[in-house]
Amino acid sequence: MGDFFIQQWEQRNPISTVRSRDLLDTEIGHLDQKTLEGFFGKPHRSSLLELSDKLIDELYHIEVLLITVPMYNFGIPSRLKSYFDLIVRHEKTYTTKNSTPGLLNNKKAYIICSMGGQNTGEKNLVEMQLRRILSYIGITDIHCFTMDGTADQKRVQAKVRSKKNEIIQQLNQ
Repeated sequence: MGDFFIQQWEQRNPISTVRSRDLLDTEIGHLDQKTLEGFFGKPHRSSLLELSDKLIDELYHIEVLLITVPMYNFGIPSRLKSYFDLIVRHEKTYTTKNSTPGLLNNKKAYIICSMGGQNTGEKNLVEMQLRRILSYIGITDIHCFTMDGTADQKRVQAKVRSKKNEIIQQLNQ
């Protein structure tokens, strides 16, 4: 679905540049106390702090963010959590100086979430978590496409067609 989204995006935005960051190909360590202290100004240099700066710089240079994510045990994968731990940084992506903390304004995010089980009308926990994090750093124009029930192979093709149509409709707006 992510590849389909990018294909549709490029058709509608032929002069845009698409950058990809596959978190499976990026070594992202878990946040530790020394790095956290470095976030708040305590002198400390590490590869984790350097990666954090690089990831934040990438976010400032995009207009649209696409996150493709599976649900693992009712939450996001640990690598994605580690990614967000590195980009949610005081005075870099959020501030406590005004009523709206987020500093990454005027950006859009699209989330394609997949899960094996059926969403029974409850809130999608992955979507809720990602919306909260993205909103906190200033990205509030968020659209989510949930691919639930993927464990039922009989229904997957119909679900894929439906979500592709949703993507097309959303990008045509």
